[in-house]
Amino acid sequence: MTVLEGLLCSLVETVNEMASIDHSDQGYWGDALRHLAIRRTAWLGSKQSESSPVAAVAFDDTTRPTLEDFVRRLRGDVQGLMGFIEVALRNRVDPVKLKQALDVVYIDLRKESALAERLITLDPKRAGMTQEQLAAAATLLN
Repeated sequence: MTVLEGLLCSLVETVNEMASIDHSDQGYWGDALRHLAIRRTAWLGSKQSESSPVAAVAFDDTTRPTLEDFVRRLRGDVQGLMGFIEVALRNRVDPVKLKQALDVVYIDLRKESALAERLITLDPKRAGMTQEQLAAAATLLN
């Protein structure tokens, strides 16, 4: 394990620990974990051009945590899942890769999207999700 791989693992562990002990959390730690997932997948993925300064620190597809590891943590959290999908696509995470990660961890995106839509219909403010997030998830279903 390289120093950078160890740093990524340590950052993820620290964010998870803080999320479990910080009772005043207003979504900060979830956002931090989402940021790490996007950075790992989109910015530090192995498909960088050789001239890119990021190429020197890019991780291969087996470096843990993987996209699947981050997505697995969102099982049962429709609000976090919809937010993650929308942010991931906005940051140019490959939609095919994202859909594969959902399939690998057995997340039924149709079911989750239907639940999100129902929650938004019942109470848009308390649902904590937006129509933009639903639209982003819908692009993965086509």
